[in-house]
Amino acid sequence: MQYDHTQTAPLHLLFVGVGIAMLVGGWLTRELVVQIILYCSGGLMFILALSFRQLTVSDENDRLLISFGPLPLFRCAFSIPRSRR
Repeated sequence: MQYDHTQTAPLHLLFVGVGIAMLVGGWLTRELVVQIILYCSGGLMFILALSFRQLTVSDENDRLLISFGPLPLFRCAFSIPRSRR
């Protein structure tokens, strides 16, 4: 059995908005340490936005693979028990 399904969600737009706010905040502040923290946090938000843009569920014969986004940082696999027929 071959199953592969991808669904998208607008959750990534929330992370993009927060990332843009952090980058703008880093650009507006004059403290160097705060700038570095805000720039790094804003970049991390953009990476997380790529990770949560879509959800893919696929069947790989003996396990079910679930991965988030085109940049699959979060991926997990579950074993599928076989039926006794």
